[in-house]
Amino acid sequence: MDRVVFYYGTASVYVTTLVCIVVLMCFDCPWRRAWLRIVDAFIASAKHMLF
Repeated sequence: MDRVVFYYGTASVYVTTLVCIVVLMCFDCPWRRAWLRIVDAFIASAKHMLF
């Protein structure tokens, strides 16, 4: 496998994933609420571990 093809493939998957996440965050759906709950729990856990 050519390195250039590998890098372009990896970059395209990364960009596509980011675009999908941004699009999902624009709508008020259960996926958005679930993701924000996970992020909030992670932030609370990190604060608890630091302080």
